[in-house]
Amino acid sequence: MSAEPAVETWARVLDDLERRIPPTPSLVALMAADAGEPARAPVERPLTDGSAWQAPAGAGALPAQLAERARSILALIEERARQTRDVQQEIERHRGALRETAPRPSTTPLLLDRSA
Repeated sequence: MSAEPAVETWARVLDDLERRIPPTPSLVALMAADAGEPARAPVERPLTDGSAWQAPAGAGALPAQLAERARSILALIEERARQTRDVQQEIERHRGALRETAPRPSTTPLLLDRSA
Protein backbone atom coordinates (compact mmCIF):
# COMPACT_ATOMS: atom_id res chain seq x y z
CA MET A 1 0.00 0.00 0.00
CA SER A 2 1.50 3.34 -0.98
CA ALA A 3 1.65 6.25 1.47
CA GLU A 4 -1.27 8.28 0.08
CA PRO A 5 -3.93 5.51 0.19
CA ALA A 6 -2.71 4.58 3.69
CA VAL A 7 -3.21 8.17 4.83
CA GLU A 8 -6.72 8.24 3.34
CA THR A 9 -7.59 4.87 4.86
CA TRP A 10 -6.33 5.87 8.31
CA ALA A 11 -8.02 9.27 8.08
CA ARG A 12 -11.35 7.47 7.55
CA VAL A 13 -10.58 5.09 10.44
CA LEU A 14 -9.81 8.02 12.74
CA ASP A 15 -12.95 9.86 11.56
CA ASP A 16 -15.00 6.78 12.46
CA LEU A 17 -13.36 6.54 15.89
CA GLU A 18 -14.09 10.21 16.60
CA ARG A 19 -17.76 9.76 15.66
CA ARG A 20 -18.01 6.83 18.08
CA ILE A 21 -16.61 8.61 21.13
CA PRO A 22 -19.42 8.91 23.65
CA PRO A 23 -20.46 12.37 24.83
CA THR A 24 -19.34 13.63 28.21
CA PRO A 25 -21.29 11.59 30.77
CA SER A 26 -23.90 13.35 32.84
CA LEU A 27 -24.94 12.18 36.30
CA VAL A 28 -28.54 13.14 35.60
CA ALA A 29 -28.63 11.36 32.22
CA LEU A 30 -27.05 8.19 33.61
CA MET A 31 -29.39 8.15 36.61
CA ALA A 32 -32.39 8.65 34.31
CA ALA A 33 -31.23 5.81 32.06
CA ASP A 34 -30.70 3.61 35.11
CA ALA A 35 -34.23 4.42 36.31
CA GLY A 36 -35.68 3.18 33.04
CA GLU A 37 -36.27 6.57 31.51
CA PRO A 38 -35.21 7.13 27.93
CA ALA A 39 -31.65 8.42 27.68
CA ARG A 40 -30.10 10.47 24.92
CA ALA A 41 -29.79 8.85 21.55
CA PRO A 42 -27.01 6.27 21.59
CA VAL A 43 -23.75 6.97 19.86
CA GLU A 44 -23.39 5.12 16.57
CA ARG A 45 -21.65 1.79 17.25
CA PRO A 46 -20.35 2.74 20.69
CA LEU A 47 -16.79 1.97 21.71
CA THR A 48 -17.92 0.50 25.01
CA ASP A 49 -18.88 -3.00 23.90
CA GLY A 50 -16.05 -4.54 25.94
CA SER A 51 -14.02 -5.76 23.01
CA ALA A 52 -10.58 -4.44 22.18
CA TRP A 53 -10.41 -2.16 19.17
CA GLN A 54 -8.69 -3.61 16.14
CA ALA A 55 -7.40 -1.69 13.14
CA PRO A 56 -9.20 -2.69 9.97
CA ALA A 57 -7.58 -5.52 8.05
CA GLY A 58 -5.29 -4.24 5.36
CA ALA A 59 -5.01 -0.74 6.82
CA GLY A 60 -1.29 -1.17 7.37
CA ALA A 61 0.76 0.87 9.79
CA LEU A 62 -0.49 4.23 11.02
CA PRO A 63 1.15 6.96 8.92
CA ALA A 64 3.44 9.24 10.94
CA GLN A 65 1.53 12.40 9.94
CA LEU A 66 -1.61 11.01 11.65
CA ALA A 67 0.10 9.87 14.86
CA GLU A 68 -0.69 13.06 16.81
CA ARG A 69 -4.36 12.92 15.80
CA ALA A 70 -4.51 9.26 16.87
CA ARG A 71 -2.94 10.16 20.24
CA SER A 72 -5.51 12.94 20.70
CA ILE A 73 -8.38 10.55 19.99
CA LEU A 74 -6.95 7.99 22.40
CA ALA A 75 -6.58 10.65 25.10
CA LEU A 76 -10.20 11.72 24.59
CA ILE A 77 -11.42 8.12 24.81
CA GLU A 78 -9.44 7.63 28.02
CA GLU A 79 -10.84 10.88 29.44
CA ARG A 80 -14.42 9.79 28.65
CA ALA A 81 -13.74 6.46 30.39
CA ARG A 82 -12.43 8.28 33.48
CA GLN A 83 -15.40 10.65 33.48
CA THR A 84 -17.82 7.74 33.17
CA ARG A 85 -16.16 5.92 36.10
CA ASP A 86 -16.40 9.11 38.18
CA VAL A 87 -20.10 9.52 37.40
CA GLN A 88 -20.78 5.83 38.14
CA GLN A 89 -19.05 6.20 41.51
CA GLU A 90 -21.17 9.27 42.25
CA ILE A 91 -24.32 7.29 41.41
CA GLU A 92 -23.22 4.56 43.82
CA ARG A 93 -22.69 7.18 46.55
CA HIS A 94 -26.22 8.47 45.93
CA ARG A 95 -27.64 4.94 46.05
CA GLY A 96 -25.81 4.28 49.31
CA ALA A 97 -27.26 7.45 50.82
CA LEU A 98 -30.74 6.44 49.68
CA ARG A 99 -30.35 2.98 51.21
CA GLU A 100 -29.27 4.56 54.50
CA THR A 101 -32.24 6.92 54.62
CA ALA A 102 -34.88 4.52 53.31
CA PRO A 103 -37.68 3.83 55.78
CA ARG A 104 -37.32 0.55 57.62
CA PRO A 105 -40.25 -1.76 58.25
CA SER A 106 -41.78 -1.03 61.62
CA THR A 107 -42.41 -3.72 64.24
CA THR A 108 -45.07 -1.54 65.84
CA PRO A 109 -48.58 -2.40 64.66
CA LEU A 110 -50.19 0.32 62.63
CA LEU A 111 -53.78 -0.84 63.21
CA LEU A 112 -55.33 -2.26 66.35
CA ASP A 113 -58.34 -4.54 65.94
CA ARG A 114 -60.36 -3.97 69.15
CA SER A 115 -63.07 -6.47 68.21
CA ALA A 116 -60.71 -9.43 68.41
